[in-house]
Parts: sequence; C-alpha cells; structure tokens
Amino acid sequence: MILLKLIKPKKLSARSVILRNFFTILGTIFLTSRVFAQDIWTSTQGPLGCVPFDIALDKNGKWAVSLQNDGIYLSSDKGFSWQRKSKGLNTEAYFEATLKFGPDGTLYAIQNEKLYILKPNFDEWEKANLPMAIENITITSNGIIFIVDDNVLFGLYISTDNGQTFTHYSYKVYIEKYIFNGENNNFIIAHTDKSTYNLFKITDDGIISKELYKLNYFENYLIWHPSKKLLIPSGSNGILVFDEFGQHEDTNPYIQHQIFSNQNGNLFISTPHGDYISENLGKSWKPTGNSNYNRFNFFSKIHLDHDLIVIASNDADEGFISSQDHGRSWISHLQNFNTPHIVNLLTCQNSPYLFSIVRGNPNILRYNIIQGLWTDIKCPISANEMFINSKDQLYIKKHSTVYKSNDFGNNWSKFSINDDSTFLSMYSDNKELFITQSEFHTYISNNGGIDWRTIKTPFGLNDIINFKSHPNGSVYVLTFPGKIIYTSDDYGKNWDSIRLNQDILSIDILEDGSIYLQLIPNQNMSGGIYHSLDLLNTIDFVSGEHYLDLILKNQVLYKSDSRNNFKFSLDLGKTWNSLQSGLPNNKLFTKLILGHDDHLYLSVFQDAVYKTTNPVNLLINSNDIEKNSSINLSLLGDDLHIETDIIFQEVSIYSIIGEPLINQSNYHKTINVANLPTGCYILVLRDKKNIPYSKKFLKM
Repeated sequence: MILLKLIKPKKLSARSVILRNFFTILGTIFLTSRVFAQDIWTSTQGPLGCVPFDIALDKNGKWAVSLQNDGIYLSSDKGFSWQRKSKGLNTEAYFEATLKFGPDGTLYAIQNEKLYILKPNFDEWEKANLPMAIENITITSNGIIFIVDDNVLFGLYISTDNGQTFTHYSYKVYIEKYIFNGENNNFIIAHTDKSTYNLFKITDDGIISKELYKLNYFENYLIWHPSKKLLIPSGSNGILVFDEFGQHEDTNPYIQHQIFSNQNGNLFISTPHGDYISENLGKSWKPTGNSNYNRFNFFSKIHLDHDLIVIASNDADEGFISSQDHGRSWISHLQNFNTPHIVNLLTCQNSPYLFSIVRGNPNILRYNIIQGLWTDIKCPISANEMFINSKDQLYIKKHSTVYKSNDFGNNWSKFSINDDSTFLSMYSDNKELFITQSEFHTYISNNGGIDWRTIKTPFGLNDIINFKSHPNGSVYVLTFPGKIIYTSDDYGKNWDSIRLNQDILSIDILEDGSIYLQLIPNQNMSGGIYHSLDLLNTIDFVSGEHYLDLILKNQVLYKSDSRNNFKFSLDLGKTWNSLQSGLPNNKLFTKLILGHDDHLYLSVFQDAVYKTTNPVNLLINSNDIEKNSSINLSLLGDDLHIETDIIFQEVSIYSIIGEPLINQSNYHKTINVANLPTGCYILVLRDKKNIPYSKKFLKM
C-alpha cells in the first residue's frame, strides 16, 4: 500500500494566491497482481496567469476575449472591466473559442467545432444548427455569414439572417483561403489540380465567377484593404494588388514578414529591427518608433481597428494588450483576469529545487522538494522561457534578453556569449546541450551553456520543434514541417538528415539510448509511438498511444498526454496501465518531469503542480510484481517451461530493452526459444482481464 501524505502549500506573494488544500480521496487502483495503490498524487502548488486565445472588437466599442479553460468575457470600456459570458457554452471543453462580432453587435463563438451565438443584451448563448464541424466563420460588413466546410468537399454555407438559417453551396474546387467583406467583395483562392492556385470572386448569394488570376504561390493569407483593394502576399513575386472586381493592378516589393492592415488603410509589419508602418499599400515603409523587438511576432491573435491595435499575446507577463498610438506604447489588461497557466516546469540535476514559469506572474516560482515549500523568486525580466544547465545554473529569457543565476534565482546577471548578445532564439536539452542564435551567429554548447562555439546549421532555429541529444554524443533536431530529422555527430560541425514518410510530432531519446517517435498516420502507416534501437536505421511500431512527455526509469516507461492521462508501461511502450489516483478530473496536463528526489512531478493547467507521494521505485516495483505473481520458469534445452496458477490468454517475450520477440495468443505453458541468442529476456503473461505479469529469465 502506498499512503498519501498531504503537502500544504506555502502562502505566496501578492501576485499569487493562497493555494487550495487537497484532502485525501480514499480508494485503490488495481495495478498488477497483488499490487495496490491509494492516491499516489498530491497537489503542491497552483499559481496565477492569463492566456487569451482570441479577441474580437465591435464597431460600437465592445471587446470580447476568450481565455483558455476559463471562458468568454465582454468589456464595454476598452478592456478595463469585464463580465463573464459563458452560460450555454460547453463548459467542460477546453476554451479555445474563436470569436467574431457581427455588425449588429451579435457575438459568434466557435468552440469544439460548434457555432454559438450571443445576441446583444443577452446572457445565454444559443447553439446554431449546422451539420458539420466548424473551424472558422466570416461575417461581412453587411451582416452576411460565410462558413467554409472542410469536411464536405467544396462546401460553402451562407446565412443572411444572423446565423438562424444557412444555405449550402457546392463547387468543384478545393477552397484554400477566402476573404469575405460584404458589398459583394468576396474572394476565394482555390485549386482544382492541387498544383496551381486560382483567384475567384463569389457574390453574396453564392454565385462563383470564372477564374480571375492564376498564382503559383501565395503566403496563405489575404488582406482586404479599406481602399477596396485585395492584397495577396506571394513570396518572391511580391505583394499582388487587385481591384474590387478582381482585376490585377500592381505588384509591390515583397516583405518577408506577416502584414496586418487597419481600417485606416495602414499596413503594419514587425522585424528584428523594429515595427514599421506603410501608408501606400506597401510601396514604402517607415518605423513606428516602437523599439520593443518583434512585438507582432509574440501573439496568438491580433486586431487592428483604425489607430487601435489589440493583441492576445503569448508573452508571459502581458497576456492581453492594446495600443492607441501605432504601437509606440502599450497597455496591459492582464490584471483583469485570473486564470492559472503553468508555462514551464524544470528540476535541478544536483540540487533539491524545482522551478516553474507562470503566465501573469513576473517572478518565477521555486519549489524546495525537501521542505515542500514554494517561493516567489524576483527576476529582472518576466521570463517566457527558462533553462537549467548541468551545473544547476538557471537561465531565463524574454524575447531577445537572457539572464543567468548561479544561486538558484537569488541573484541575476545579464548573460551574453560575447558582444553579440541579442538572442533571437534559444533551446536546451536535458540541461546539458544548448543551442542559441543571435542576430549574426548560431552557437552551440555541449556542457550546459558554460562553453560555446559558433556553428552553421541547414535549418533555422525558429523552425525547431524538438531538440535532443543522444548518450553517444549525437545531436538530433526535428524542425517544422516534421518529416526531416537533422543529426550531427560532432556537435554541429557537420549535419546529416533523415527523412521519414510520415509527419513527426516529437522525438525523445531515453536514458538507455533508445529513440521514441510520435508519428502522424497516413495512408500507408499507422500513427502513434514508434521506437528505434539502432539510431533510426530501423523504426518499429510500438503502440497507438500518444504522449506529451516520456520518462524511462528502471526499465519502466511513464507518460502523460494532453487528454488527462498518466500511464506507465512495463513492456517499454507496447501496453499501458493508468495511474490516476489523486489527480483532478477534466484538467489538462502540461508537463511531466522526474525530480532530483526520484518523485514524478506533473503540472496541471488551471490547477496546480502534483507530485507522487513515493519515489518511482516504490510507485511501481517490478521486482515485487514478479515476486508476488507466483511465476516459476525453467529452461530445459530449447524449451521454456512456465509454472503458474495464473490463467493466462497471451504470452510474450521481450528483449531487455523492450523489443518484442515472441507472442502466443493461447494457453501453452511451453515455449520454444531456440531462435533466441544467449542473453536476458522478459516474459509477460496476460490474463483474461488483460492484466500483465512479468518475469525475467536468462538464456545461457
């Protein structure tokens, strides 16, 4: 039995709250033969933050914002006070709600691919009756609603009565991008052969024109300019300009940054050298005076209305911001919300500390795993990234600025490799391998950021979605889009690439050197977890499971996923068992780590950080499982004899690193192992309830 010991959280600073106490929920979980566990998880901390997902502005001055996992709020005073408006929505769903205002003040929300409507001066949402999953909605200036249906080929739905009824139109083109603006200024980019793109115009009553213009490439977004011009950023071809009838007028120089337009007709871009504005459709640009690096590149959604810029920001301490002077100064509306969100969770390698970044808290939080206490640590910047190297030196980063602490966050100094110290991006793996990019150079360190050297890479650091090192010294980099893994055996001096036939969600390299991949299914291969024991020369399917974080300890795999599951595997990923006791329901897990104390720590969105009551060696002890399962093995010649009282329906044999070798779906108590070479193996039996029983054996 594993008993739960309640850890009471410490009262935090004024930026934080008094954390909730969690009481023991009595109960047991049947893990494997004769092994039981009472609440193995307990809450340690639950901080504050704010993560807006989308914003919408009404022409009459109303604002709306959707907060992840907290609901939808309305404001009538430009974001300084708010009312929660979530009645009628699916409150159990993750609140990634897309918002749009209609010209009459009606607010539309897409949540879990369903359309909801909130009429002016109403407190409860109505659910629209539509037969398909909805990803986006466009409302024109004259109140017509357009919805493109991605699940029905070539589908277009149009409503002229504020979403009460919809008419379906179907065309033999694949709609790629669309822009509907009212007054019959509605355009789509579509294709029929998936190689070239064509510009079409659609009337308000669903009539599609003939092909107006053929494009070989476009930047996947369109701009409708207040001067009744359609702008299509088209890569090296420049910005294509069309009149309201779709006739090609001009081509302006291409700017390699995303472009935004306000209702005054001004265009905005953000570059490493500052933010710029154009008043002549992009022919020339002048600085806004904003020196805050890449403001527009740190957002989830942006809205420009005349001189007003409103951003739902991904920045750690801003959250929801606005500017009324072309971006020269900004107002943060963060203090008006109260939504916890843990951004990061790291543990020291040699010291008893755990660190967390929380959106909305300008400090970082430090947890002493011996005392069980959280402390607010003041920082010179409100970090949106954090790293710990092999010497337990702590790095925090915000945009292009990095600070370093040698004493667990008590004192800080500005960090630079040399005079070229403006960091554009920075990545770390397992506290040992660092790679960073400044304005002029790319650097790598293989000793936790202590020593650095310059390198050349075949990829951009901003394209990295996963960055790992192998125990043999190789570096593995997964970039977006994720079909290619770049590898280097000499810490970045030379690079090779490995191309797979499937898109890769993630790559993890465990302590034994095995490589685990999460792959997206395609027509030829299944999705799920794959692993490689030979440096990706061969890749084998493991299971259809998915994970956010994967940890290997004593030949047991632990994983958490985005669907509120924590599981373990005794056969290195082939089968999984749940360990949920003590964890909250209907919450999203964000990070799983193994602490210096050999406890597992799990951060939970809008709730707390949880830890296992006991170290992992007591959490699941495979030796106890084997000892209590009453399995006796004897090897006579090439036959392995099984003596047990267990009624089993499947027997499998794995290598010591989890490679499946033999599987029999019957009750044979003798297995021929003549084809197995000398070595150590794991026998796994499964009963009628699919509960596994394991036993190691040695073939001489």
